[in-house]
Amino acid sequence: MAKVKLEEPRWECALQVRAKTGEEPVYVAGEDVLYWIDCYGPSLNRTELKSGRTKTWKLSDRIGTYGLLANGKGAVVALGSGLYRLDFKDESQTLLHAPPYDFENYRFNSGRCDSAGRLWVGAMRIPGSKKPVGEGGWYRLDQRGLSREIGVDVTITNGIAFSPDDKTMYIADSHANLIEAFDFDARGGTVSNRRVTQRLPSNWVPDGSAVDTEGGYWTTMIGAGRVCRYLPDGTLDRELLAPTSHPTMVAFGGPNLDVLYLTTASGHLDAAGLAAQPHAGAILRCNVGMRGIPEPKFRFLD
Repeated sequence: MAKVKLEEPRWECALQVRAKTGEEPVYVAGEDVLYWIDCYGPSLNRTELKSGRTKTWKLSDRIGTYGLLANGKGAVVALGSGLYRLDFKDESQTLLHAPPYDFENYRFNSGRCDSAGRLWVGAMRIPGSKKPVGEGGWYRLDQRGLSREIGVDVTITNGIAFSPDDKTMYIADSHANLIEAFDFDARGGTVSNRRVTQRLPSNWVPDGSAVDTEGGYWTTMIGAGRVCRYLPDGTLDRELLAPTSHPTMVAFGGPNLDVLYLTTASGHLDAAGLAAQPHAGAILRCNVGMRGIPEPKFRFLD
């Protein structure tokens, strides 16, 4: 791995919470709000960044990811028991698709909407399962329904992101310590030409990600307390020290999309660990001198 100078940015606390596993931050321009989840809360949350006021929707099962609806009325939430439509007003949860897998051994994990408004969601092998590794997969939800698009040699699905020119899709496998890329057809929602861009050390476990306007791929290294930026050719470009040992995902936010937000986890810590890491579970932010791209919303539900 290339050696770069370890940066120690000035992190600020955007929201002091103790999320067990904070994940999937999505900034909504025009509202100055950040949506995020606590996987084991389980909950989907909406935080007003100026006031810190947070609206919480309690969910019936562990959440892996979500796609905000384009009409602003709710979200598609990927729970352990299937894909549901969450209505923001009455808080109802309506089943859209039953799990496409054996839910005793697999669960939905990370995901993201692409520029056409499709939701991509990963299904990962539950740690400790007796099922073989490499049998997870990535699913695409759109007007055609739910279809499995990537289903070979995937175990713990994470790190999905799309390049600013919409020609490349990235994914990470936290089990295998890999970051991979595909050629992406934005019109048809298909992928091809799979290749590995990074084989990481065993103590660097890639988790949630974001892409900047220059095509840099930012990912958290959960357990290693790092946030890293990779160039499109896979070269490590920047390495940032995170404020906690378990950073989980990054997102660009703010009116100019030039603030890097970071979700974190606290559920792995005992009392002594929580005391030593006061920001574990919180949402942090810093300026890294770069801008992100807007997050699309899900377009296939009225």
